[in-house]
Amino acid sequence: MPRPPWSAAFVDAPWASALLPAAERLRDLADWPTLDDLNDRLGPGVNPAGLSPVRFAASPPRSRRAKLRSVESLYDVRIHRDGLISTRLANPHDLFNALVWAMYPRAKRALARRQHDAHLRRLGAEVRALPNARSREQDTLAMIDEGGVLEGPAGGALFGHALYEHLYDGDADVRGYAVRLDAGPSDGALAEALDDVTRFLAPGGEEAVPLRCALRPEGALE
Repeated sequence: MPRPPWSAAFVDAPWASALLPAAERLRDLADWPTLDDLNDRLGPGVNPAGLSPVRFAASPPRSRRAKLRSVESLYDVRIHRDGLISTRLANPHDLFNALVWAMYPRAKRALARRQHDAHLRRLGAEVRALPNARSREQDTLAMIDEGGVLEGPAGGALFGHALYEHLYDGDADVRGYAVRLDAGPSDGALAEALDDVTRFLAPGGEEAVPLRCALRPEGALE
């Protein structure tokens, strides 16, 4: 697949305003950020004081037989155990994941920890072949990670990095997964909610959030 051309124009897009403090650090790049660029420029946001350090790293090579993978090679397990965020270069999906990491470092760690624990409960530590489907808890956590829309009493914010990718591609007709937070949409509030192991055990009955209707001009939610 050809490498898409780099453009930092998304930095100023209204829908990306919630990412601006992190995205601003990439504005002057002449090409797609390297792993060193992501770690050096986004590191202060990704690794605030008091949290175990993580860094963006190359994805491990995949076996031709994709199911034959150790638990240690799984995406969330690598983050939780080794502090390594598998990242593909020149890839909008992974770029927006990196930017969300810089804005929501506690929540992202909480997601990785929840997925890590769910993997071990379901698969055990020695599994070498992965099942065809995830558990309902894992599905819910993945929906938050990829398509979460944080909603609070006074407004909301986009969290899921796949939503940003759709908007980057000009597709505002997708819908997000609503995550209700009584304290409002923030890194700390989402991390606290994810730390509650009684929440997000199965997809809830929340109505999907249409992004085209929800986005305000400044990129927040109605």
